[in-house]
Amino acid sequence: MHISIRRYKTKSGAELTRRVQAGFLPLIRQAEGFIAYYVVESGGDAWTSISVFETAAQAEASNTFAREWAGANVLALSGVPDVTAGPVMAHAAKTAG
Repeated sequence: MHISIRRYKTKSGAELTRRVQAGFLPLIRQAEGFIAYYVVESGGDAWTSISVFETAAQAEASNTFAREWAGANVLALSGVPDVTAGPVMAHAAKTAG
């Protein structure tokens, strides 16, 4: 698994979240290797997204896609994010049952 974390500064987290839910989520769900996507209101004017993909190439493709989508849809609300990406080195999840 590979994760991309994008950290944004915004004065309108609610509007950014609304636009991402309406426009970005339906698209990223269709991306090859997609596992999960999370949004965290990180306090103050910080807003963070976390994308999880099967491979590094898929995660990098999601960064390119996210940059293009954000540039057309939310750049005025958020500016350019700081991006951290890499392989998952340790992981735990609750199992069914």
